[in-house]
Amino acid sequence: MRFQVVLLILVAASIVIHSCKDGNEGPVVHAVITADSIAEPGDTVWLYSYQSTGNDSVSWSINIQPGQDTIADANNDTAYLIPRVNGLYSIKLTVFRGADSHSAYHDLLVSGANIIYGTIGSDTTLQGVSAGTGPDYLVSGTLVVKARLSFDVQVVLEFQPNAGIIVTSSGSIVANNVTFRASGDSWRGIQLLGKGNVFVSSTISDGGSESFTMNQEEKADLILSEGAEASLSSNSFTHSSGYGLVVSSDAKLVYDDRPLTNAFVNNSFGDNATGPMLIPA
Repeated sequence: MRFQVVLLILVAASIVIHSCKDGNEGPVVHAVITADSIAEPGDTVWLYSYQSTGNDSVSWSINIQPGQDTIADANNDTAYLIPRVNGLYSIKLTVFRGADSHSAYHDLLVSGANIIYGTIGSDTTLQGVSAGTGPDYLVSGTLVVKARLSFDVQVVLEFQPNAGIIVTSSGSIVANNVTFRASGDSWRGIQLLGKGNVFVSSTISDGGSESFTMNQEEKADLILSEGAEASLSSNSFTHSSGYGLVVSSDAKLVYDDRPLTNAFVNNSFGDNATGPMLIPA
């Protein structure tokens, strides 16, 4: 009988010890993320971790992406991402409790026009990304070009109201069969300040919503200012709120011997509010 009592005491102690050990391990953390989704560039994609269990903190990150976007409120249960580039994003949620952690992943497929703005500071070629007839790029603000900017043929850029392109004295544009147009009614247009600019068989329309210069009469789809030089052949300048083309007195239309482009030949103008061109005699 005494042996049985001692055995029962040992068994009870073992149960207590094992229970204490289980309690020290704490609850198991488990990350749960919403189902895979699709979006367009510029959409706000909301991310929720509320289905996760056992955690006391979270961290959101982008595991794989085609651009350089970031997640806002990355340490909150609710975070969000505004993708700017076409492609596949792999979003990672990690939940923590003490030293324990667990991760889950969410695939976000983004398709539509890539959003661009800011400064282009190194030689860049914008490639076609649209699988349909829509635009390849949406310019959402002023795009400042400080290097050589070129395009694949048949690339289409759309511009939000008051957006535009300024090509500085250190930059240039080479556009062959490229379309520049408004996403709505109008946009600011393109201002050239440097040399080496070439437009061939391209369309520039709906520009001239406001002037790039102090002269409010110089609204245009395309304006050459401050010693700029450009070669323009077989382009279409249409539907400007001002002129199709403005060339200031210190700018030039020149022959370009690299792509063998004439200074100014076979260009067409139509439905420009003020007139086709404002150029020196």
